[in-house]
Amino acid sequence: MVVVRPQSRRAGWLRVAAIAVGIMVLAIAAIFWASSRGSPVPHPEVTGAVERIQAELDVLQVSLYTDQVVRNGQVLEPEEYAAAQTAVQRARAQWETIRKAVAPEHRDRVDRLFEELQTAVDTLAPAAEVQELVRDLQQALRSLESTENSG
Repeated sequence: MVVVRPQSRRAGWLRVAAIAVGIMVLAIAAIFWASSRGSPVPHPEVTGAVERIQAELDVLQVSLYTDQVVRNGQVLEPEEYAAAQTAVQRARAQWETIRKAVAPEHRDRVDRLFEELQTAVDTLAPAAEVQELVRDLQQALRSLESTENSG
């Protein structure tokens, strides 16, 4: 007489469970690897600070440092000129809050542009020169955001 033992279902389930756990571990490892390469979404604090900096620069460019405020090295509207200096200082202070979170190659360009803008405002440069520096700085900040977005 031959005794036939039915196969245990346990061995099949263990194999399936082991494969499922292995897939999950690989998926988690892939997620951690992808996130360590750089976030596809900008850091909220960087994005918020960049938006505040750009808002300060917009006001500076449009109303605070114009030909009606500074012309031929002379301040025509002292209150607006003082507000322009303050706007540059506020924008720069916002930049300092996120500066270390930015890659050095981008950080150096923004630092240089802020220094040039500060010098131009302090030395009563023509409004067109200051406005060009503001545009360059805004472009650098926009490229910073797109660099953040691309990881």
